[in-house]
Amino acid sequence: HYLPSAALDEAKARITADPQAIAAILTGLSVAPPPARLLDQREAIDRLFASDVLEDIFAALAADGGDWATQTLATLTTKSPQTMKVS
Repeated sequence: HYLPSAALDEAKARITADPQAIAAILTGLSVAPPPARLLDQREAIDRLFASDVLEDIFAALAADGGDWATQTLATLTTKSPQTMKVS
C-alpha cells in the first residue's frame, strides 16, 4: 500500500479505532505511487554504472561532469569502499 504522507494521521487513527480492519483501511486510503525519481536518471545510471569494477564507476562519474554524476560521486566517496565493492 502506498499512502501519501497527508493520509498517515487518518490511517493511524482508523487503525487504532479498528485494528481488525487494517487491510480495508489501507486499501481505502491507498493511491497509486508516483513515478520513481530515479527513472529520470535511468540513462545515466545504465551508462555510468555499467562496470562491475568500483574504480571504473568512480572514473565514469568523474569524467561525466554533469550535476547528477558529480553529486552521486560526492555521496559515494563518503561510503565504505569495501562495502561498495562487496555489494
